[in-house]
Amino acid sequence: MKLNHFVADKKAIDAFNKIRDEPLDVIKNRCWEKSKKLKEVLENLGYEARFGLCSFKWSSQRFPREVLKFPHENRGYHLFLWVRINGDYLIVDASNDFLLPEHNEWDGLTNCKLGVIPEEIFSKNKDNKLREKEIIENENYKKYKEFYGAINKFLERVRKK
Repeated sequence: MKLNHFVADKKAIDAFNKIRDEPLDVIKNRCWEKSKKLKEVLENLGYEARFGLCSFKWSSQRFPREVLKFPHENRGYHLFLWVRINGDYLIVDASNDFLLPEHNEWDGLTNCKLGVIPEEIFSKNKDNKLREKEIIENENYKKYKEFYGAINKFLERVRKK
């Protein structure tokens, strides 16, 4: 069943907020896990949702030198959703939790901004790169634990108390 809404769906917005508000942890609850959870919930509500993927550079994000000094691959991959609403695919990204200075609100009718500053957004019709990029990301998380641990410490420090 496909839904076509002209008013915001409170259930979809509530689902977005619930998953967004889970604390972002770049090791255990990162964009990959949060997007997969949200996709399942939105599809159960009748929405058509596809994974979106973009590349980004860690050096282009808003992290201090104390984080970026740890060894890491500069290129990363960020997962988000394309959700079909009113015939259009909208960007929906619930990655950054509400306690972080930069997080998304979603009105259910318009695009969210991405949780990263993207380098390249891959086509929503080409999911073939998705599994390959997820493997790369998983290997990087294992290989550069110090770097990802430093990001989590930074996120904890900047969260609103």
